[in-house]
Amino acid sequence: MDNFDLKKYLVENKVTINSQMNENSMSDIISTLVEKENIIVDSIKNDIEQDPELTEQDIKQFIKDDGYEYVQDLIPTPSKYSGNWRAEVDKYDNIINKWVEKVYSTYFT
Repeated sequence: MDNFDLKKYLVENKVTINSQMNENSMSDIISTLVEKENIIVDSIKNDIEQDPELTEQDIKQFIKDDGYEYVQDLIPTPSKYSGNWRAEVDKYDNIINKWVEKVYSTYFT
């Protein structure tokens, strides 16, 4: 125990915890999006009935906005994440964008 470095241990432990939180958040976001997909699709189909002139970009934006509504509390904020926050948020945004494309191609093409 003479060579035990408390500072190194605490830093490594913090990195591990942040990584685990990140993985949990990602899976929670994906699960929530999949779970709420039908609700979102039905809502957007109603919007399309009201305004048949909606463009592909409009529909994709609606999908994204509705998806974010359900998962916004799961995405880390600077107070929840102590690492490179912007890079982490970009990862979440990338996942949501991929989900938007999947939903659009499955239900609206």
